[in-house]
Amino acid sequence: MAVVIPTLNGGMLFRRLLEQLLAQDCAAEMDIIVVDSGSRDGTVEAALRAGARVLHERGRFNHGRTRQCAASHIRAPLTFFLTQDAIPASPGALSRLASALESTPPAAGAWGRQIPRPDDKPLTRARLLRDGAKVRVIRQLPPGQRLDRLSPLQQFELTRFDNVFSCIRTELLQGPLPLPSAIFGEDIAWARNAIAAGYALVHEPAACVEHSHERGLSYEFRRHYVDGRTLNQLYKLPPPGVAKALGAAAAATLRDWTGLARQGGVSPHTFLAAAAAPLVEAAGQAGLALGAGDERNGRPWYLGL
Repeated sequence: MAVVIPTLNGGMLFRRLLEQLLAQDCAAEMDIIVVDSGSRDGTVEAALRAGARVLHERGRFNHGRTRQCAASHIRAPLTFFLTQDAIPASPGALSRLASALESTPPAAGAWGRQIPRPDDKPLTRARLLRDGAKVRVIRQLPPGQRLDRLSPLQQFELTRFDNVFSCIRTELLQGPLPLPSAIFGEDIAWARNAIAAGYALVHEPAACVEHSHERGLSYEFRRHYVDGRTLNQLYKLPPPGVAKALGAAAAATLRDWTGLARQGGVSPHTFLAAAAAPLVEAAGQAGLALGAGDERNGRPWYLGL
């Protein structure tokens, strides 16, 4: 198997990722390919010490093109994609994901579950643990059905995929299903093409990586702005109206509070997290609405994103 990791100043999390990759139960047959975009913190040197091959991104980083360039150098039948800060949660994380893909013949790719880091704050932990299936899910179009006959929301739900931790059949990457060039959202754009071509996608929650970001209001707004533009571009998902956005923020806040309550115990950190949840969710919905609206109307990207 081969593992592709785009990097830029990966820091200590990237070094932990390398350690955990070398501790995988399939490490002996692993080809690690790092695609670096000009790191100056020892990332390249750490990758070389771990036995990785290092490719250097010469142009502007592109989520799809950069990963696809690395995939063109692979001989292994399966290609894993990881971000530089996604840490396998167990020695069997990669083999579990590979097994999920290989045991599903019509599947083109599989992706794993993201779980909190041990030191994550309560709200970050609650939001990560509330999302995602707890059992394996296989998504594929029914026989005779066409993707473009589904509603935009149905298309999106059917083609969820995430290259934070994923595994794709190399023969498809190097053949009929390469990763498309994309500034953002190359994973769901690829998944859309895979589903439209008749393949299946597998979500395997038993294959986990620790991956999270402590998100302030500005980050939440900007991240969802990007999502809104990407989803409108790929699926023509319209911007939500004010009532719908407020309803979505309220529903997400309730899920956050439920997640906080399940963590047990009461502390100042928990109270602060509960108070912050409505603001965080509202910022996300505002970004989503603005992004979708800007994309639909052909406006320039907000704040230089």
